[in-house]
Amino acid sequence: MATIYALHKKTNLKREDIKRNLTDLIKIGWVRETRLVNAMYSANRENEYVNHLTSFFRAVGYIGQPEM
Repeated sequence: MATIYALHKKTNLKREDIKRNLTDLIKIGWVRETRLVNAMYSANRENEYVNHLTSFFRAVGYIGQPEM
C-alpha cells in the first residue's frame, strides 16, 4: 500500500495527476483505497486484468527485482 505522498516521491509525478489517475483506476477496479489515518492505495489483486499486468511486469523483469 502507498499514500499519494509516497507515490509522488517514487514517481516524481504531480500530486494532482496521481489523484486523477488513482480516481480512474479505482473506478475500473484496478486499485483499492483504504482509509486509515491517510488514504492508502494498493493494486486490486482480485482483478483479472491487474493479475495479468502484474505477471507481465514480472516476466519482463520490471518488478520483483531488488532495488539498487
